[in-house]
Amino acid sequence: MANVSLEIESAALNQKEKRLLQKYEGDIRAAAEEAREGFRKMAEAFYQIREKRLYRETGSFTAYFQSVFGYGRSHANRIADAGMFMELSPRGDILEKLDSEAHFRLLGTLRKTPEKVEAVFELLEKSSAWRDGKEIPPHDGVEEFGLAVGGMANCSRILFAA
Repeated sequence: MANVSLEIESAALNQKEKRLLQKYEGDIRAAAEEAREGFRKMAEAFYQIREKRLYRETGSFTAYFQSVFGYGRSHANRIADAGMFMELSPRGDILEKLDSEAHFRLLGTLRKTPEKVEAVFELLEKSSAWRDGKEIPPHDGVEEFGLAVGGMANCSRILFAA
């Protein structure tokens, strides 16, 4: 195991170290983008399999994802829910910011209430301007969103951390 230093270091990097740092930063950015794209593709596929009931030969959605991919019922449904929200959501920069299961997890609780889903997407569109500091969120809009997603802590995680 590598020895990890917890002390703060401040020392100039030489040219070789700067090039190495740039390479690693590039690797991280590329891998992060691949992970985002991979999640989106996976979520869309999970959703389509669930929506079109392509799991039928296995007996159930749960049995299919457990036997083929090792995913439990809740996890498979959360990923499929993310795919559903991607399909239903308005296209634009907000969808680009929602790129992991964590971003969609709270929205999954709204699956059975389509009217709330529509309201949430309206607020998500507005939240892009809120996060960028172009607009200040109106109290009633944030409160409405908070109620829709089960509390203000959840609201903050979705609106401002996406």
